[in-house]
Amino acid sequence: MCLGAFVAKIKILPESLTNQIAAGEVIERPASVVKELIENALDARAKRIEVEVKGGGQQLIRVMDNGEGMDREDILLSLERHATSKIATDTDLFHINTLGFRGEALPSIASVSRMALISRRRGDLSGHRVTIHYGRIKEVLETGCPEGTVVEVGDLFGNLPARRKFLKSYSTETGHIQDVVEHMALAACTVQFIFSNDGRGVFTSSAGEKLEDRLQAIFRLDHTRNLIPVSNACGEITLSGYVAKPEINRASLRSLCIFINGRFVRDRIIQHAVLEAYGSFLMKGRYPVGALYVILPPAGVDVNVHPTKHEVRFKEPKLIHQMVSEGIRAAILSRQKVGEPKTAETHRAREPYRKPDKSAYGGTIHQTQGLFSEEPLRAGVSVQEKASPYAGSLPLTQPSPSELRLIGQLAESYLLCQSEEGLIIIDQHAAHERVLFESLKSSLQKGGIDSQQLLLPITLELARSEKDVLSGHLADFAALGMEIAPFGGETFVIRATPAILANRDIKELVESALAIMASAGSSFLDERLLNDILALMACHAAIKAGQPLTVEEMESLLQQLNSCPVSSNCPHGRPIRQLYTYYELEKGFKRK
Repeated sequence: MCLGAFVAKIKILPESLTNQIAAGEVIERPASVVKELIENALDARAKRIEVEVKGGGQQLIRVMDNGEGMDREDILLSLERHATSKIATDTDLFHINTLGFRGEALPSIASVSRMALISRRRGDLSGHRVTIHYGRIKEVLETGCPEGTVVEVGDLFGNLPARRKFLKSYSTETGHIQDVVEHMALAACTVQFIFSNDGRGVFTSSAGEKLEDRLQAIFRLDHTRNLIPVSNACGEITLSGYVAKPEINRASLRSLCIFINGRFVRDRIIQHAVLEAYGSFLMKGRYPVGALYVILPPAGVDVNVHPTKHEVRFKEPKLIHQMVSEGIRAAILSRQKVGEPKTAETHRAREPYRKPDKSAYGGTIHQTQGLFSEEPLRAGVSVQEKASPYAGSLPLTQPSPSELRLIGQLAESYLLCQSEEGLIIIDQHAAHERVLFESLKSSLQKGGIDSQQLLLPITLELARSEKDVLSGHLADFAALGMEIAPFGGETFVIRATPAILANRDIKELVESALAIMASAGSSFLDERLLNDILALMACHAAIKAGQPLTVEEMESLLQQLNSCPVSSNCPHGRPIRQLYTYYELEKGFKRK
């Protein structure tokens, strides 16, 4: 019997192919090239990095730095795979203090482009230029050049047309590159960054620039006072940085920058901690703006979990999550008062503007209807000619002095107030909603929300799935001030309602709360879900738009709002107040 010759199925791939495979993992798009080259420049202790691109990075990427540079031998070694000066043993992988360490970037880039590397080591009289075409060294020349390194990458993915087809338009790829440059600029404020696209300057920063100034420029904020400093620490782990005020937000998480030991990462643990800290400060679908810096011992984080080094793994993720969430929450709460003190910087910013004559406002509250009425309203007189039908809906308290001066009510929906900065318009429903939410939350933490027995119980007919949810949460409803009992089959009766919800549609509230509880998928309600239910209750109980208020009620609402730990947003994230500065008003009236 003749057996055919044995043919091996497993083969060793040629080096050119393995380099292209490695490049596919490390070099996803032109922005990946820029990221790797900037990281190398920062590791070389550069103080000035210039990035120039053409054609969305596909035609040309040039990164120039004034770092330590390399001699001829190091240049050639840097083009070999896994050649690096940053680690030597396996234990070094858990004590990484540099941005790059694998030795894959330059050979991966060189395998999919026409690349030129020019470098001169500090102190040397001349440098060297190496030209590589798709992984093959074409020439090595001695040349005159400044100290530092220049890497030119042209015709990216020219040998891989299928990869090029997956790239987006030039403008989209340029946008990704700009994101990388800005992220790196936030990671290293001591370094000057210059970015140009198709010969046009796009972004320039100064060396040694303050972080808040760089953040203002990159996030396009009106002023650095819109940033809130964040700090926290736990042992050797520290948190620092800035977040923007809740009213400044974006439609995605792209403007939330996270840095671990100086490395920009996309970390879900920290992102979740940030969103949890903001909680009801943001509307659904809106995301915070900021830059956060976590410093911890290198042994406490593994940066070797992804080829692009965009992801990390923490040794103590719960501790990191708690530290970030508590630090940001405390920072936001510190800026939430309606009458928050103004900094000297704020006053300096207003000095060029003409300060309005206070005598024009006087000390009384003027009618919103009949603007030119000769008789101003005195404290205690209703804004409307008839008494408010909602008198008593707000607990009346003696107002304390505040920097806000009540002017009156607009469209029976908004409170108009004068402050040192200008005109503040407050949404009365959102404001009362926040007041009630904080009151309900405090009552729940103290043991339960006060309830009021109904003269006539309300019958509640439910679907089988709703019955199962309600049966498992009867104790939760009782703590929320709603006494509900089974009445046979899928029928329940509501015998008591929260005191603040008297004369409100309690049946609709229970059905909405059931929907929230059903989303939990378990018998346990966490803090987020409880807050959603409390926000729902506050919304049902709060005064509505279109309800006239007396002067005392408006003043009481302002005072209660000012005593809340949070006063910028309602529990659903909608803004409570809007500021129109004197400058904006005077500009609108052509006084400026």
